Amino acid sequence: MNDRKFPPVAAIAAFLTTAVLSMTMLAAKTAATRAEPTVTRRTFQVERIKIETTKNFADVEAAFEAGLPKLDPAMVKAMAAGDEQRRKR
Repeated sequence: MNDRKFPPVAAIAAFLTTAVLSMTMLAAKTAATRAEPTVTRRTFQVERIKIETTKNFADVEAAFEAGLPKLDPAMVKAMAAGDEQRRKR
């Protein structure tokens, strides 16, 4: 078995989700347009799943990324330009 330790798929998914959301908020300039911050708290359950494989990291990474939806570049531009109507569709 491969002796290299790789991050669990769930950790990679969480990191990618956070990165995409952070970039989306940055592109939309959300922080700059809000006058008063809003704090919302929600409790949610997390199930940690550990998957071990003998495949190399590059193959697993490619398969994982292939399963993610592609981000529409036009949507990113619309959000950066403040196009709220397009964002809500």
